[in-house]
Amino acid sequence: METVAIITHKPTGLTVRCQRERSQYRNKQIALELLKARLQQRIESEVSRSRAANRKSQVGRGQRGDRRRTIRTQDGIVKDHVTGKTWRYDDYAAGLL
Repeated sequence: METVAIITHKPTGLTVRCQRERSQYRNKQIALELLKARLQQRIESEVSRSRAANRKSQVGRGQRGDRRRTIRTQDGIVKDHVTGKTWRYDDYAAGLL
């Protein structure tokens, strides 16, 4: 007769069940390891999801209206569309803003 180990993580409601070994102690160890792995995977996926959402909000749609700056090297002008300021390209390239 095999024994079953059922472990529930109360804060998340995640439940793990293990019935691999004949020993209840060993099944409990395996279930704890599985629970730790699943919790770690859940944390990593939440972090990844939040990073992707943050990046997506910063990147924009990639349309022409999303531009922050226009750099025209032939005319020697850098135009910031957010603030409305215009600089000489040489000053912009030298970092003298």
